[in-house]
Amino acid sequence: MYAWESSCNAMQMQMTNLKLHALGLKQIARICQVLTSLMVCGWVVCCAIAAWIGDLEGQRSQKTSSDVLREDAMRAFAWIGVACTLLGLPLQFLGLCVAAGRALSVGWHDSDIRHAACLLYVNSTLQLLGPILSMRATIVFTNATVKIVDWQNPQQTSGTMLLTLDMTLQVLNVLLLSGLIGPQQWQNPMAAFQKLATLQGFGLTSTKRIAFSGRVNETARDCIVSFPGKYSEEWDQAVSVAKTQEAISLACVFLTDRASGLGVHCENPDSPGECWCRAIYGSLPASTYISVVDMRPEMQDSQAPIDLEFKLADALAMGQCLVRRKAHHGEFEWRRKLADAEEDARARCAANRGRAPWGCRWFEDWRRNVHKAVELQQTLHVFYFEDRKGQGKMKWQELPSEKAKARVRRRSGLGASQTAEVAYLDKE
Repeated sequence: MYAWESSCNAMQMQMTNLKLHALGLKQIARICQVLTSLMVCGWVVCCAIAAWIGDLEGQRSQKTSSDVLREDAMRAFAWIGVACTLLGLPLQFLGLCVAAGRALSVGWHDSDIRHAACLLYVNSTLQLLGPILSMRATIVFTNATVKIVDWQNPQQTSGTMLLTLDMTLQVLNVLLLSGLIGPQQWQNPMAAFQKLATLQGFGLTSTKRIAFSGRVNETARDCIVSFPGKYSEEWDQAVSVAKTQEAISLACVFLTDRASGLGVHCENPDSPGECWCRAIYGSLPASTYISVVDMRPEMQDSQAPIDLEFKLADALAMGQCLVRRKAHHGEFEWRRKLADAEEDARARCAANRGRAPWGCRWFEDWRRNVHKAVELQQTLHVFYFEDRKGQGKMKWQELPSEKAKARVRRRSGLGASQTAEVAYLDKE
């Protein structure tokens, strides 16, 4: 019974740690993780010493100095377990309440978020109530002298009922923490928790962008070397065809994170010691090192949580300063926060020598794909915006000029990256 009670409470604390981590309260989660580990170690060692002492007591009638030391050690480890439990439980309670409060302040307009936040409050209550019931039930049950359940014995009946209630609440809390149960209107109880985690800034990534480094099929006759990114559905179809069929190649590159090359720079062989950024972009302003997310409820839509996930990932990969405007930010506070971010962005830009925060690895990978397609004598194809074929071209040496870019983009048929791609193709 004691092992069951201890295991259940330890499991609940561990699951709560994981939930706090997923909700973005990583510092609290780390502290609670340490306390939980110390608590488990303390109780396990305490129980082991107690069992050892029990075996020795049956073998001799008098205590020795070693027995006293063992008892002192048992009490010390018991106090470690108690102290870590008393510190960890209130901290987890506060963490869950903070997460629920944040969710309600930002996502109160979303019914799923409201339900998930309410369940967090339930979790926080059960997190405290469970161990209290466990200790009370254990004390009452231990003090009962009758080993067989006697329903006429009020003390044992009370202990049995407390144990039953405690185990029921433990099972309920585990199911709620794991997201296996929720309100009936949820088709998937975890969906609301995913939304809630996203609003905290740490989404569970239900929608994921897939990196693509290009694919040049050796048997293909044609190769798409430039494609406008705004046609996302058509782009997905092109990627699918290039991956599954040998009839066409796709030289275009889409980098989504640091591992795939986002934020990475590659040397320009025509300018030793410099990357491609100078030739393509010139010197970029500090504003490119700021990413602003407006999280006020009136500015949110159904796509906002996914966009926030992407911006968080991009800012991390590119070394940008991410600024989130929340509902409680007044105009003066927001301007001050934005000014601090601009100062930070200037420092980041200077440290990176004015190069593009997204890097130029994409261009180097694209260039290699194009050269491979040319070696295979494939026909190169450039896709323009609808009804704007041939518009928006620039000379390679004009790319760093903002004035030249502004002039051609008034009615361009090419995206920003495409402009550099087509200029390079014309140069070659």
